[in-house]
Amino acid sequence: MECYSFYRFNHARFVALRPALRSATTPAAFAALAETPETEALVTALLEDAITVQEARSAFVQEVCCLGDPLSLGKGLPRFVAALARRRGAEDAAELLGELLAGKRNREPWFSLTSGLIGFLTPEETQALHRSYSAFALHGRLRMPSAGKRRRARRGGLVGACVGFFSHLLDRDPKLDDMQQLLGDLIEEAACNGEGIAAIVA
Repeated sequence: MECYSFYRFNHARFVALRPALRSATTPAAFAALAETPETEALVTALLEDAITVQEARSAFVQEVCCLGDPLSLGKGLPRFVAALARRRGAEDAAELLGELLAGKRNREPWFSLTSGLIGFLTPEETQALHRSYSAFALHGRLRMPSAGKRRRARRGGLVGACVGFFSHLLDRDPKLDDMQQLLGDLIEEAACNGEGIAAIVA
């Protein structure tokens, strides 16, 4: 299953960079755009055939336009969005986030990959997301849809301890309340700064 991360997104920088990146097909074209050690490393990787032109474009946008630390929300994010869609007043937020995760928001064909940057929201779309998400957040917490109650087998002794330990290691996703708050904070920060939001999948 995919793991999702969100960044604040410098949409103005992307718009300025888009024509040159879209037409870049050679390492020299990327070298002319490289301004940081990270983007220069992408040029080197391209020269060494470690990445494709399409991968270089996507990685370049991610490096230059994605701001701050990533907000990694793990594999539970699609279920969170599905739960959001069931809340009255949150439908618009759920639709925007769902389309973003599905790669249906501003996904350019020249960086269309199965991993990495899968799309972004413009500043205007981020403002709309912020309005809908904020209205929903005022009305309480989400509850995840239940997949049906299953009887949990009881395991005692060493086997039970081992199962519990490995279950804890594998359950790295943020808790629902944390996910709701963390995502709300990111949306608010991006909206207040006039930025967009980018979605990254790995």
